[in-house]
Amino acid sequence: MKFDIDIAIVFGFLFINLIIGLFYGRGVKNIKDYALGGRNFSTATLTATIIATWIGGDNFALYLSETYTHGLYFIFSVFGAFLAFLITGHIYAPRMAEFLGDLSIAESMGKLYGNNARIITSLCGFILMIVVVSIQFKIASTLLGLLIGSSGIHTTVVSAIIVIIYSSFGGIKSVTFTDVIQFFTFGTVVPVIALIVWSGIDDADIVFNTIQTNPLFDLGELFDYRTPKFWSFLSLMLLYIIPGFDPSTFQRMAMSRNISQMRKAFTYAAVAVLVVQLLISWISVLILSKNSGLDPNNLFAYILENYSFTGLKAMFVVGVMTMVMSTADSCLNSGAVMFSHDIASNLKFIKKGNESLRQNSPRLN
Repeated sequence: MKFDIDIAIVFGFLFINLIIGLFYGRGVKNIKDYALGGRNFSTATLTATIIATWIGGDNFALYLSETYTHGLYFIFSVFGAFLAFLITGHIYAPRMAEFLGDLSIAESMGKLYGNNARIITSLCGFILMIVVVSIQFKIASTLLGLLIGSSGIHTTVVSAIIVIIYSSFGGIKSVTFTDVIQFFTFGTVVPVIALIVWSGIDDADIVFNTIQTNPLFDLGELFDYRTPKFWSFLSLMLLYIIPGFDPSTFQRMAMSRNISQMRKAFTYAAVAVLVVQLLISWISVLILSKNSGLDPNNLFAYILENYSFTGLKAMFVVGVMTMVMSTADSCLNSGAVMFSHDIASNLKFIKKGNESLRQNSPRLN
């Protein structure tokens, strides 16, 4: 692997995250601290970690490729995610009071349906978290491979180790405050990518012409219920509207100080997620306007090759890497809590009260 300024920027960003994660993770003494961090987060912080957890590296790649391929059919579908956040905040949140402070969704299921339901939920949730983390690090490998021009296995391993270290020792405080940094990073980089791609188009009329003449952006065809595409679009939108209660999302709800804060955080997150989705889709529209014959699965590689230079290329990669890391660390934390608190503890692999690494290692307190 050839070491250059781009690699230096990426490694520098990774180690900044490690330092921030370990700094804010001080004082974790038990599994409750590890899972909920005292539930004293500000609404802005809670909103940022909700957004960062939900938007993974797979989302960026998906929005780019699907908008490029399906246009408005996909753009309108993802409005369902906006509605899902609002449903969570305004319909589900008022009914969540009894679960505030629960360490995991499995614990809450145990309250409602008994210990067997708790164990089944924790096993399924733990497997889901493993799958999501695997997907994120696979994306990280691809991203870093694009940056260095060969397999990104070494840098991927380093990034994975860093995320695992601060997630393991710092708990949810480390995850949350690194999520804030990561949210602001990709929240800055995505608009920058959009502006740079826009600046690479000599004539803005090309974009407006694409929107006016390309069948992918024909509103009449989109809402024509007689076409198969309409029903595909409607089905996808309805799927996005269904709120997801995966372990990490539930954990963000349980971390809230009260129902009011939970409602506000998910409402603000709905708007922010929609803005990010539309920005990424707009990047795809700009690329389509300039070149309609690209492989939809390699659009980010196209951006790196045609719209960036040394230094800026690393920033583009870091922007998407933050999406990867913010989702991966949240899933690692949720998965660890379910494994220790709901699986190992209930199956007598470890004693209750000894679920946290710090509880078993006095030198770390």
